[in-house]
Amino acid sequence: MQGARTKGLSGVTGLVTTKFYDSFIYADIAMYYAKTSGRNALRFSDPQMQQVINQRVLLESGLRKALLDQQFQLYYQLQVDDSGSPLGAEVLMRWIHPEKGVISPLEFKFGLICQR
Repeated sequence: MQGARTKGLSGVTGLVTTKFYDSFIYADIAMYYAKTSGRNALRFSDPQMQQVINQRVLLESGLRKALLDQQFQLYYQLQVDDSGSPLGAEVLMRWIHPEKGVISPLEFKFGLICQR
């Protein structure tokens, strides 16, 4: 057909096999993982996906509490040139958790938007 247009179709699918009332939650999680994998992806839900989300929720909750309770400390690390002369300083933030001790920024690097 002359002048006809073709359109591509792509999608993502999340599949789950579990009890009905949990199905929507797990299917949504599987779909999220499929979306992060790119177009035309298929992912099956598994318990590890939920565990990752649970850990993130706990971490975000802990970060909010840490901000309120002022559990963060700043550390300054001197930066020097080749001759040892000071150039400046790097500021490092550490979360001093009352039960877990020092928590590395690598564990909470995803960030948390703070509203005042």
